[in-house]
Amino acid sequence: MSKKRKAILCVLLLICLVALGVIAYTITKRIQAERSYDVLRDIAHETTAPVLTEPTESTEAIIPEETYPSMEVVYDSPINFVELQRINPEIYAWIETAGGAVSYPVLQHRDDYQYYLNHTFDDQVSSAGSIFTEGFARHDFMDPVTVVYRHNMRGEGYMFGSLRHYREQDYFDANRDITIYTPTDELHYTIFAAVTYTNALISYEYEITTVEGAEAFINHINDMRNLNNIFADDVEVNPAEDHILVLSTCNGNSSQRFLVLAVLQED
Repeated sequence: MSKKRKAILCVLLLICLVALGVIAYTITKRIQAERSYDVLRDIAHETTAPVLTEPTESTEAIIPEETYPSMEVVYDSPINFVELQRINPEIYAWIETAGGAVSYPVLQHRDDYQYYLNHTFDDQVSSAGSIFTEGFARHDFMDPVTVVYRHNMRGEGYMFGSLRHYREQDYFDANRDITIYTPTDELHYTIFAAVTYTNALISYEYEITTVEGAEAFINHINDMRNLNNIFADDVEVNPAEDHILVLSTCNGNSSQRFLVLAVLQED
C-alpha cells in the first residue's frame, strides 16, 4: 500500500473517530438532560404548592403582573411552583399530555425566546433544550393562540418525541387530553388536529395574539385536511372565542414542522 493511500485511510479513520465521538457526546448530554428532568419532575410533584392569595414580593416572580387577579386566588396547584421557581424563575407553567407521555416545565426567556432551544431548565447547554414559548406569550395562556415549542427527541418519553404518535389515528383518538398547570390555574385542552406544517415561524406569518390572526391561522389549518393529516370531527373551533394551544416540533424534515393543536375547554 502506497504512503499516499495510507495517509488517506488515516485521515478517513480520524474523521470517523471524531464523528463517533461527537455522536457519543451528544447522546450522553441528552441522557444527562433527561435525567435532570426526571429529578425536576419528582420535585414538581413531591408536594403541593401553598394556596396563593394577594401578590406579595415572593409571588411576584411567579405570577406575571398582567395575570394578577383583583381578588384572592384560591387554587392549590398539584405542581410545586415554589420549588420550581427557586431552581429557575423562568419556569411559569407545567404541561402534561394524556398518559404522561409529556410532563415538563414550560419556560420563557425574558430577552431571547430561542435561548431554551439549546439550554435546559438549569441553564446547561444541551441539544435537548427545554419546552418554551416566545417572549410575547401570556403566562395565563389567554392569547387566542399560544405556540409551545420543543425538539422531537428520538426515544420514547423525550421532550415532544411522543407527539409523532399523533400521526396514527388510533393513538390520536385515545390520547386527546392536554393539561397546563400554572401557579394560579389548571387548564384542560382537547386535541382537535395533528398536521404537518411548514418550518415557518407561525408568529411571523400570523398575528396570533389577535382574533383576526388566529382566524387566519385556523383557516389555513382547516385547508390542510387531507390523508396526511388528522382532524377530529367532534370539536368545533371558533378562534373569535376559543383559546388554542399549538405544540410545535421538528419532524425530521428541515423544511417542515409537526403541529398538534388543541382547544381550551371551558369549566
